Amino acid sequence: MPTPQRPSASGNSVETEIKLAMDAEALRPLPRLPIIAAHSLYRPVTRRLRSTYFDTDQLALQERGVAVRLRQAGRRSLQTIKLAGSSAGGLHQRREWETHTPLNTLDFSVIDDVELRDWLERVDLRRDLRPVFETDFRRTQRLLRIGDDEIELAIDRGEVRTPSRAEPICEVELELKSGDVARLFEIAQALNKALPLRVEPRSKAERGYRLFTAAQDGPCKAEAPELAPDLSANAAFVRVANSCLAQLQANELGLLRSDDIEYVHQMRVALRRLRSAISVFRGLIPKQASETVVAPLRWLAGELNDARNWDVFIEEALPTILQANSAEAALTWLQQQAQAEQQSSRQRARAAVGSARYRSMLLSVGQWLATHAWTAATPPEALALSARELAEMTLAERHKRLRKRGKDLANLTTEERHALRIAAKKLRYAAEFFSSIFSKREVQAYVGALAKLQDVLGRLNDAATTSELLDKLAAQATAATEHGVLGYVRGWMASHAVRTAQRLEPVWREFKQVQRFW
Repeated sequence: MPTPQRPSASGNSVETEIKLAMDAEALRPLPRLPIIAAHSLYRPVTRRLRSTYFDTDQLALQERGVAVRLRQAGRRSLQTIKLAGSSAGGLHQRREWETHTPLNTLDFSVIDDVELRDWLERVDLRRDLRPVFETDFRRTQRLLRIGDDEIELAIDRGEVRTPSRAEPICEVELELKSGDVARLFEIAQALNKALPLRVEPRSKAERGYRLFTAAQDGPCKAEAPELAPDLSANAAFVRVANSCLAQLQANELGLLRSDDIEYVHQMRVALRRLRSAISVFRGLIPKQASETVVAPLRWLAGELNDARNWDVFIEEALPTILQANSAEAALTWLQQQAQAEQQSSRQRARAAVGSARYRSMLLSVGQWLATHAWTAATPPEALALSARELAEMTLAERHKRLRKRGKDLANLTTEERHALRIAAKKLRYAAEFFSSIFSKREVQAYVGALAKLQDVLGRLNDAATTSELLDKLAAQATAATEHGVLGYVRGWMASHAVRTAQRLEPVWREFKQVQRFW
């Protein structure tokens, strides 16, 4: 790397943008859309942008959530350094530094974050930096002005590549230059109504790293966000909700393109976590302030539920039944009918996730979170709470509620047991949301006991759900043997439920004895 010379002044800012992916054919009518044509300030400018991204062989920068690139700009380079930031509901927000440097030269001295600058300027790190991938695309750029808001609209077409792999880039970026972030979502919603697109959660750098490492996509599980005890409760909610939304989007392509049942499961988990987060922070978010968001989430959950229920039956219950009764011919009919229902429900789930309604939901939730739309109805005393204060109050209340619901455990009705399961699930989500504030060891012990309880209650619920699935198959049965095998499976599931219920009392006792961590 050449010896750095003093670059021009650095720009330290927060980049706020929405990315929308689509194919090249879908882009053609975009410039003629009323919201674009009526608000463009000048004719679009097209130029080629070729950028090289740097890291070490051990990917030290990626590990730290830092992206460093050089983009040729005439006889100089434009150096950009970005931090990981957040990406959820279509909105990307990242802190970045941009500055011109001598051609092909990196210079970190302009970074005003002392800790980051000192780390990047370490001799061993500088020595090991090398190109890892590049992006090469043509950008057609225009500026939109709507009221007092200015948005840069960029259409990027090209590819991200490594020496051995390449992946096409075809996307629209809407970047807020000045004004209200809600305007980004307004434009994105208008594009969603007119064009087939996808809300893109990944940056070009993320895509480049995946190519470089040849990483295989897989189902994305929930991760609890980092919350400081003195963080405001309001800021804590935004982080928690964004983590749920990010999990939802991370499993979207897998559900659309793969038959792996875990994608459906993890999307449902993300939806439940997000709805639970809104419930957990109920003191902060009045019901009337969240209903417009919760209703679409409820719709999507309904579109995914059948797919998950059939997956559980076919992948977990049915193999055991088939193994024990391999000679029973009617079971072949049952398996074929169940698989047909599974495929039908999976297509329904894919249709929902591939729809404009789903994309509109993502953008609506993203705008709701980005603008903190609920705060106008939030009591001032709730806004003054810290994350720890809210955590302690919420966990104590939900713990007490769960203990009360399980007081007469042996005599609970099916409906009461279902309510116990929901209470356990909500408490576990709340504990996980706030886990980073408290002792890791104590949180793990408490959540572990809750997970065992939730697992037993969940299996009992699966048995009840299976009965509903068998009712649907009964309507398709014509032969006595087919009705007979359905009766046999009901009996098997009932026997399994009895054995499962015997584990309930011990795990309940274990939960009652575990130490609270707050």
